[in-house]
Amino acid sequence: MGKKRSFIKDLFVVGIGNIFVLIASILVGLVVPKLMGVTNYGYYQIFTLYMTYTALLHVGFIDGILLVHGGQSYDEIDKRQFRLNTKFFTVFQAIVSLLVVIIAVFFMHGIYRFIFIMVGFDTYVTNITKYYQFVSQCTMRFKEWSLRKVIQAALKIVVVVLLLIMHRMGYLDAVSCKLFTSSIVIIDTLLLLWYVYTYREITFGETLPFRNNWDKVNIYFKCGIAMTIAFEISSLIFSLDRQFVSVLFDTDTYGIYSFAYRLISMVTTVVGAVSTVLFPNLKRKPKEQILDTFDSNMALLSIVVFAALIGYYPLCRFIKFFLSDYTQSLVYFRILFPGIALTSCINAIIFNYYKVLNKNLLYFGICCCVFVFAAGSNYLLYLIMHTPESFSIASIITLFVWYTASESYLVKKYSVKWAKNLFFIMVSMTAFYICTTIIPESLMGMLVYGSIFVLVTLLFYWDLIKKNLRKISR
Repeated sequence: MGKKRSFIKDLFVVGIGNIFVLIASILVGLVVPKLMGVTNYGYYQIFTLYMTYTALLHVGFIDGILLVHGGQSYDEIDKRQFRLNTKFFTVFQAIVSLLVVIIAVFFMHGIYRFIFIMVGFDTYVTNITKYYQFVSQCTMRFKEWSLRKVIQAALKIVVVVLLLIMHRMGYLDAVSCKLFTSSIVIIDTLLLLWYVYTYREITFGETLPFRNNWDKVNIYFKCGIAMTIAFEISSLIFSLDRQFVSVLFDTDTYGIYSFAYRLISMVTTVVGAVSTVLFPNLKRKPKEQILDTFDSNMALLSIVVFAALIGYYPLCRFIKFFLSDYTQSLVYFRILFPGIALTSCINAIIFNYYKVLNKNLLYFGICCCVFVFAAGSNYLLYLIMHTPESFSIASIITLFVWYTASESYLVKKYSVKWAKNLFFIMVSMTAFYICTTIIPESLMGMLVYGSIFVLVTLLFYWDLIKKNLRKISR
């Protein structure tokens, strides 16, 4: 029971941080597009798109840190070894980021030169920050992790409010891509400086000599590279439709399409708390106990996500009233929104189980196969429809294939329970699509979908809900 309470406490602490991130995400997602306009917002989304790929540039090092030291306490880790890790990684990332900046300066032009210079600089900042965040995560210092998320979100809120005030007072006609992107990079830099101060014990001071300890550094690359590539392929699969839209359509269309994903990220931000806490907690448990909780973890996460889908209706009304330039994005948003259940189960649950069971190479292979399928389905549906909606439909199909393919190994190898949750997801997604088609964007539609969600959830998971309510009340 103590471990259960610890997990719930850790989840609560991380969840609080993610709520502040959610508030910042709402402001960035709903206010900034209005301030920037469709074209500038499209350029900013190109910056965020390419930033999703920069994690590959640490070549597995920080994922190796998480895998090797996950579940340890901060007092257990070798401080001299970690000072060596920190110094090596900061130099390594400085070289990589400098190469990105040089390529941008000599081979890019106009706004794209600026975007990729910022990508190069922010790659260094975010990858070093992620290194420190993974130290927090693997040693289960979740209060520290959460506090920095709160401060980062607060700084973004301050920036957005200041830009809004300047716009209202007439000092800014529109917020440029350069201004807002620079603001985000400055915030990321301030967060990194705070992490350096917080972890000064493993940043400054006596280290192990590099010459005789390369094997201790190299182990992180060996352990983490498969996980990093799998994660990046996962990110590429999730963003592949946006990549197609950015190439085949103009910047305005891409900005509107990306806005739909910005809305989706508001939900996935909160769900991310589960993934952050789950891995180090699972790693401390025996394999049998880990596998026994798989189906209940999947079920509880699916219930939370489909409850969040009730917010589709008021969000649509808000977009039409305040952000009329982005109304077209609701077409893509409606198609993509239920896919959050599949995305969340894959990222927050299934991927963590593969990591704990040390099946990173297998997960990498599955992701490669899914990526090939995703590229083919996106292109095929585009040839048939020639519209951005084709990529949204292809994304949902891809998520189903990915979900079943990644879960099938766990079912076959470890006999985890799967049928009920998959059927629950299919029924709930069908209910959402039917409700939003027959009763679009109205209070009645929200009530109907909400009622169906409650009935379906109780039908499938009444016993599970009662069991968890008892545990919480104790």
